[in-house]
Amino acid sequence: MNKPSLGRIAISLLLVTALQPAIADEIPLRDFARRPSMFSPRLSPDGKLLAVTTKTEDGLNALTVLQLSDMQTVSLLKMPRYELPISVTWVSDTRIAYAKARESGSLDQPRATGEVFATDFDGGKQKYLFGYMPGMKRRNGVRDFAAGYIEGVPEQRNGHVYVRALPFGTDRNSRIYDIDTSNESRKTLAEIGETGMSFTLDHEGNARYAYGENDELEYEIYQRQGKDWVKLDQEVFGEFVPRAFMPDNQRIIGYYAEDDGPEELVIQNPDGSGRIKLASDPVFAPSDLMWDIGSRIPFGAIYVKEGPTYTYFSQGSPGATIQQAMAAKFPGQTVDILNASRDNQRVLLSVASDRNPGSYLLLDLGTKSLAKLFDAEPWIKPDNMAHRRPFQFTTSDKQDIHGYLTLPPGRAEAKLPAILLPHGGPHGVADSWYYDELAQMLASRGYLVVQVNFRSSGGRGDKFKESGYRQWGTRVQQDLIEGMQSVIDSGLADKDRVCVFGASFGGYSAMMTPIRAPGMFKCAVGYAGIYDLSLMYDKGDIKGRDSGVNYLELAIGRDESELAANSPAKMAEQVKIPVFLVHGEDDERAPFAHAKAMRAALQAAGNDPEWMAAKGEAHGFYDEDNNVELYGKLLAFFGRHIGPGAPKQ
Repeated sequence: MNKPSLGRIAISLLLVTALQPAIADEIPLRDFARRPSMFSPRLSPDGKLLAVTTKTEDGLNALTVLQLSDMQTVSLLKMPRYELPISVTWVSDTRIAYAKARESGSLDQPRATGEVFATDFDGGKQKYLFGYMPGMKRRNGVRDFAAGYIEGVPEQRNGHVYVRALPFGTDRNSRIYDIDTSNESRKTLAEIGETGMSFTLDHEGNARYAYGENDELEYEIYQRQGKDWVKLDQEVFGEFVPRAFMPDNQRIIGYYAEDDGPEELVIQNPDGSGRIKLASDPVFAPSDLMWDIGSRIPFGAIYVKEGPTYTYFSQGSPGATIQQAMAAKFPGQTVDILNASRDNQRVLLSVASDRNPGSYLLLDLGTKSLAKLFDAEPWIKPDNMAHRRPFQFTTSDKQDIHGYLTLPPGRAEAKLPAILLPHGGPHGVADSWYYDELAQMLASRGYLVVQVNFRSSGGRGDKFKESGYRQWGTRVQQDLIEGMQSVIDSGLADKDRVCVFGASFGGYSAMMTPIRAPGMFKCAVGYAGIYDLSLMYDKGDIKGRDSGVNYLELAIGRDESELAANSPAKMAEQVKIPVFLVHGEDDERAPFAHAKAMRAALQAAGNDPEWMAAKGEAHGFYDEDNNVELYGKLLAFFGRHIGPGAPKQ
């Protein structure tokens, strides 16, 4: 809160300042609220066309095909509201397969509906290849009772697509099909009597491995031996995730986790012998693989901390040569090869960084030219964005924890007003160095943003991820608190001007950290948060799956007293600071009941929170106007309780 000596006049001035229009050199809040206009491009095999997901003027997503010679639209296939094409794949020079996903809110990745389609590049000959929707049957009149996912295409593109099928109901088999996109005929490539399996195919289209987590969230891997699937003993074979076969169809590259540490990239024989380490880091798993052009073989790995670090293990390959040259041309940004034309003369590239949400370029080796095709968010000017800096601290129980600081540009790096921004998840999710719109929005207004990859975060191996089980309200929150304290102790943050703001699990943390560290925070914002742990067993989409219930039992347990002791809605009287609660009324991941329970508990404790509830919004606001309103209210709230952001020098 403001110091009492400021009086009502100063409080009113802060409110007016926070609510007045942005000054001339400030980036409009709408620029941070807008959705990408074009993204996920894929180059046709003949190198003449580009399939890309676009946002239309009426707010719908569309599968758009552009002619590369002049970037003019050839066709535009609009999707229903809140749906978008994913896994877009050219199956021939003229035909595209894609899956459908539904946007359930801005905080969740779009979720695949389990439907797969195909269309000609000009919008003709559309086919419903796989799915369960009523009225959408295969040509033989049968409707699938399973969810389908695009897994790839044959190396010699022949109009076919590989689709993995996970059945509903009592059918426990996982299957992968080869589907002809022109006539919908299909053949089964492999089938295994286990649920939730993915498949690794060799260069001839044979399924050689099946792997995944069962309903008990235990990792399993099977190897095809003759006609049988044989479960591999992980005590002997290790936790190995097969990714790609070498050209001889024998040696295989994949991820291997040793002693519950971060995944390493290795190459080994099919029986697990002869394992050679290709890329590793003592703390982090690779951020991504780099795939060669003209083959399905990776040539390197990307590690991202403060900018990219590349590890090459096939430096003479065409893809490695191109990627190294492009990385030198775009220092400080990740450069990735998305795909290439069949003759390897045209190569589609993406470039991204902490300040660049994503740019897409075409390298033409025939003409020796490099041209930018488009920016995902052309209204964002990287030079005006804030740098994201990694930081590290050691906790009171001797655990090394990493995170990111977003430094407000043009401000002195000392005693800055700060916002602790915990990420969602929490298990397997992590904040990264890449562009973060919320952090950039807050930094643009002069706030230091602190993000901590607390215990349970992803990218550091199973042991670190699982160390957050049954620790949601205790050790995980202590990691956040100690991370914030380390930034205060460094002199970057002003200890008297700190608030906490988080979404999803971060919303839970925004209510729990003030309870665990009274006096550290001057205000708290919970956005789409979970506030009553026992309610997770009764409401929401997690409880509706066997694996979801098993996850909850692992992550939070079933002990009612323990759940209550770690639920902010049950301890609202300990929240002694101003609170702002934000929620979508149609949220299925963290149902609206959580927000109502938290508000009622705070009101009963005499701390009536500020409130923003939006109809039609789910897990995180999707509507641009709603986000602009939210950002404005956030800044006004912070302005009232820790003052406006640091002024530019």
